[in-house]
This record gives sequence, structure tokens and C-alpha cells, in this order.
Amino acid sequence: MPAFLAAAEGAFPAWTRTLQNVRHTVVFAGSALALTAAALV
Repeated sequence: MPAFLAAAEGAFPAWTRTLQNVRHTVVFAGSALALTAAALV
């Protein structure tokens, strides 16, 4: 299984991981903002 995961990760360009982290940060921040706004209303 670990070899399969390594092969799967190697199939993507290096910037994919960075882009994924940026996307997760944006989604997390948006969710926090939405929850805060909902709590204040």
C-alpha cells in the first residue's frame, strides 16, 4: 500500500501539493468566517 501511495503522489506535479494547501486554507478561513457571521446574526 505505501508503494501505491508513493506512485500516486509522484504522478502529480510538485506544485499540486502547494495548491492543495492553499485551497484548504481558503476553505477553512471561509468556513470560519461563515460560522462567525452566522453566530453574530
